[in-house]
Amino acid sequence: MIELEPYGPALHGALFSFLANCLPESGRSFDPAGRHAHLLDVGASYEAFWCLVEDGEVVGCVGVRPLSEDACELKTLFVYERLQGRGLCRRLAERAIDHARERGCRAIRLDTISTSANAIGLYRRLGFRDIERYDDNPLADVFMELDLA
Repeated sequence: MIELEPYGPALHGALFSFLANCLPESGRSFDPAGRHAHLLDVGASYEAFWCLVEDGEVVGCVGVRPLSEDACELKTLFVYERLQGRGLCRRLAERAIDHARERGCRAIRLDTISTSANAIGLYRRLGFRDIERYDDNPLADVFMELDLA
């Protein structure tokens, strides 16, 4: 059974192992010394972070970072390819959206890359709409927002 668990330090090694294996599935690389350095201290980088855990192994994750008093950002949504199509990405995204609502945000944003067609389709089904660039992520070329008001 796959459980949704709030991130804690005990999951750190399993999370890094997951990201090192999952990101290459989609043509990306895990760079904890560079662009993924924020994951060295998940507690300081995210206001909330969850992992999907199966038999002690992280198989998916999502985080929420603050952008402003009334907006936050959905980040680091990944699930192993072998588990995609089972509603797990939706489950993670909905948990992040619920957190944003509970926090009182009026909007949740995200950035991604245009080659992530399945993720973009999920975001659109969840009600996200395309917006102008809101950050300086040099790899992102798609920016979206969900109105929570």
